[in-house]
Parts: sequence; C-alpha cells; structure tokens
Amino acid sequence: MKLKHLTVAAAVTVLSACGGSSGGASSEQDVCDKLTSDSFSCDALLQDLVSEGVQPVVNSLSTKLTELDTKVSAYCAAISNGTLLEDARNAWSDVMAPLQQLQVMNFGPNTDAETGLLPFYDWESADPFNIDIAIAKSASFENIGLSVSDNEKDLVTLEYVLFDIAAIQTYSNPENENPNVKSWRTGKSDEEIQQDRCDYAKLVSSYLNDKGLSLKSAWEGYDFVAASSSKQASANEVAKALFYVDKITKDLKVKSALPQPDDSESTFDAGKLESQFANESKAAIKNNLMGTKIMLTLNDSDNSKTALNDYLTAAGFESIGTNMLTTLDAAIVNIDAVNEDLYSAVKAAMDANDESVATQCKTVAGNGTYIADGASESSDIETFCALQYQLKMFTDILKGDFTTLTSFTIPPSASGDND
Repeated sequence: MKLKHLTVAAAVTVLSACGGSSGGASSEQDVCDKLTSDSFSCDALLQDLVSEGVQPVVNSLSTKLTELDTKVSAYCAAISNGTLLEDARNAWSDVMAPLQQLQVMNFGPNTDAETGLLPFYDWESADPFNIDIAIAKSASFENIGLSVSDNEKDLVTLEYVLFDIAAIQTYSNPENENPNVKSWRTGKSDEEIQQDRCDYAKLVSSYLNDKGLSLKSAWEGYDFVAASSSKQASANEVAKALFYVDKITKDLKVKSALPQPDDSESTFDAGKLESQFANESKAAIKNNLMGTKIMLTLNDSDNSKTALNDYLTAAGFESIGTNMLTTLDAAIVNIDAVNEDLYSAVKAAMDANDESVATQCKTVAGNGTYIADGASESSDIETFCALQYQLKMFTDILKGDFTTLTSFTIPPSASGDND
C-alpha cells in the first residue's frame, strides 16, 4: 500500500527573501536578454522552446491527423466493419494526445484564429444539436459540404460520429427539432444515418488534415526571437500560455465536475467533463500536464536544451522551477492513479447521491490525500477529487512566486483568481 498524501506545500520554498519584480516586462530593459551569461542564453531559450518543444508536438499532430483521415475514410467505406471502426477511434485518440499538449503552448502560430489551435478542437462550445444540423444539411443538399462554423467541423464532430454511433439528439419538445434534421432522419435506418454521418466525418478529417499541414508549415518558418518587441515579451507569451492549466485544466476539466466547499449548489456532474462521447477526459488532463512539463523542462536529460526552468535558474530562482516540477509530477502521478475513465467515476457518484461521498470529495480536494494501490486503494472518484489539490499546488506557484518574483506576468483572464 502506498499512501500518496503529497504535502507538496511543504516542499514549496518561501522565496520572498530573494526579491524580484512584481511582474511585467519593462519596455526599457529586456530582462531575458540581460540574463544571458556563459550558462544561459535567452536566444537559445526561445529557439529551443520552438524547435525542441512545440515543433515536435506539432509535427506529431500533423502526422496523426493524416493517419486519422486515412482511418476515417477506411471505416466510412465499410461502416459495418467493427475493426475499422476501432482503428478510426484509436486514430482519433492518437491525435488528441499531441493536441492536448499543445493547449498549454498557445503562443506564436498556435494563437492564429484561422490556422491556429482553435479550429481543431473547441470542446467548451461544442453542441451536438448543431453538429446534427450540419450533417443533415450536407447529406440533404448539394454543394453544402462542411459547416462554416469551426464547432461543427472539428475533432469533437469526429468524436461524436465515431463514438456515438448513429446518434441524433432528441428534443424535450419535438416541435423544436430543426426541420432539416427531421427531414433527413425520417425513414432512415441506423446504418443509413451512420453512413451520412460518416460521409460528413470524411470531409472533417480531410479538412483537419489540411489544417495540420498548415500549422506545421507556420511553425517551420517561425522566428520566436524576433516575434516580439523584446525577448522577454516573447518568453512571457510562453509563461502566460501555462495558465491554461489554471483556468481550463483545473477549473473547467476538474473543479466544475465536482462538489465545492464554497458552493452549496455544486455537486458531481459528469456532464461537465471534457470528453462526452469517447470518455477520454483522463488522457486529456494528463496530456495538458505533459505539455506543461515540456515547456518547463523540454524533457532535458543532458542539459543540452534551454527551457523555462533554466530561465528561472539564471534569474536566481531555481527553487521555483524545482517546486513547479515537483507539483506537476505529483499531479501526473495522481491522474495516473485513476484506474478507469473519469465519466464512469463521476457518473457513479452522481447516481449514488451519497452526501458522505461528496463530503469526502471536498476533504481530499483540500488536502490531496489518496491511497494509490493495495487493499485500501482509494476509489476512482476520491482519487480524482484529490487531483484538484495537486493542480492547485502547481497553479498557486504559477500565480504566486513564478510571476510575483520574476518578470513574467499573469494574463488578464487569470488575474484576481485567489482559489
């Protein structure tokens, strides 16, 4: 039996004696450039973050999108073939790994509204009712093709088609059903419906494959050193991107699905989890954290790369990088300790409607205690609740020492958040 009561706060060194700025890159001095020495180069930092950090993940995404397009086409040519369906599902999951890592690398070409990350995946705004409408129009009218909205032609659409076979959303009031959807589905068998959905999915996978190639090309020609008015400003874009872990991974992917001690109305809610059709929210969270670790360390085993932890060391704050890595690793161990999928865990807690389970969830969310293995192993829901604590330990450093003692800044979306 291994007790994972990771009192990470004890490992987080109080750094106030070290001094530092209140955050913000001065227009009069380039802090990152001024840190350059025999052991640190700001140019190397910016170059390595791209070539050793982002580009390999973008290249993986592009390769896997091509594979997904191939697998979707093969399945759609024989939708009764269960093996081909499983191949397409696995290809979708393979794409999601690099994409979720890239979510915390949202700077440079990844931020472009047209060719960046958003057109690939927007789970927060996804609406299966609207996807149904897009499929119905494409199947019913010539020259319609893909929807003009990213929400109806991204990886959520493919997830819906591949993991929820022949599905069409039902309306509490049938009179509210979209007439195009009603006309399209009427008289069709499940197989005919799935074939139409699959034909639309082929258009989506081809579109995303092209997007992947465009994003790869954009990064191949990107000069991060010259991208901003100062090198510190460029480095700061990386720092701000890490706040995805705070506002999205922690707040939306974890906290929103769990009861909170400061919100009497909150409860277990499986409908708040990210992956509603494939139920792969666990993998999504882990890959967010793995992407964060890449930016922090570039997985550097021989000191040949320059990452954010090297910047912190050069600035005199090596312990901040150490503490960030400690808390990040603790969160990765925690999510790995969840045995099954998060949807099943949260849904079971919802169905049980047991106040003691909710109370225990709130407790471990505040102290991070869970048992990882053995006869007394914690339940999946308890282990998931403990993840909230591990993530908070990391984001507290991110919003605290990482920005208050250095020249990095908190993005406006995360300022004033003291959870």
